[in-house]
Amino acid sequence: MKHVWTLTAMIALSLSAAQAQEGRLLQTPNMTQIEFNQAAGYGKDADPDSYCYIVLDEPYAKEDAPDLTLARGIGDGAEEMVIKLKNTPVKVSSENIGIATPYIWHNQKANLFMVFDTTRVVDYGESSILFGQLSIITPQAKEVYQARFSCLD
Repeated sequence: MKHVWTLTAMIALSLSAAQAQEGRLLQTPNMTQIEFNQAAGYGKDADPDSYCYIVLDEPYAKEDAPDLTLARGIGDGAEEMVIKLKNTPVKVSSENIGIATPYIWHNQKANLFMVFDTTRVVDYGESSILFGQLSIITPQAKEVYQARFSCLD
């Protein structure tokens, strides 16, 4: 019986350590315009439009709340997005936008996958908001966020 309790305690500790590793090790909030432009391939003084965003699903964010943006689209679609990881903006690309869910972006050089799995869609006439989970996956860590994905039409 003692061995069972010891084994159970060891499993619980290892699960707690694994959950701690899934904390905010990767995603860095507050991407500046210059950082976005750099990753997107624009000049540093450019002011490009972004129509697609993935933001934290915080329904009652206050006006003075920090920036909730996790990823920002390049141009008028979501085929390419920029996410800030470990204080570095990274461009990710997708080939399946609008075809299927989950939406999957990747950056082979950074060894990174970003996956948005839709759980609910709310239509607002000309546009929709997708609610779900955003997973950021590298060989070292995985982070999962409750998020909203939307594109302005």
